[in-house]
Amino acid sequence: MNRQIQAALRSALVCPGYGQWWLGRRGRGAAIMIPTLIVAIYFISDIMEQIMAATLPLQERMMEGQIPDLADIVRLSHEIVAGQALSINPSLYLLIVLWVAGTVDAWLVGRQPPAVQAGQAGAPED
Repeated sequence: MNRQIQAALRSALVCPGYGQWWLGRRGRGAAIMIPTLIVAIYFISDIMEQIMAATLPLQERMMEGQIPDLADIVRLSHEIVAGQALSINPSLYLLIVLWVAGTVDAWLVGRQPPAVQAGQAGAPED
């Protein structure tokens, strides 16, 4: 497998920017990785807040010593999965754009001939 494909796969499957990092373009990789991680953390925290708000009635019943019915748990799970309890967050779209852009950029950087650098860690030998 050539460098171009390896870099794109590393960015697509591990984290956007990791392909650039692996190719020795540390600054470029960090410039893609950091915003992606910030958006991902924001997205996950927002989803968790929505889940906590959706499960609040069940939590209150459990704090009162009542055991929730299985039907309530199934209904709530269905609402969350079906998207009724979770709204599509604009940060999801930004996360997708960053992921695709990072993967495409890694593929383009991988097309360039490897820089001759002594001790370049992580880059494969051609």
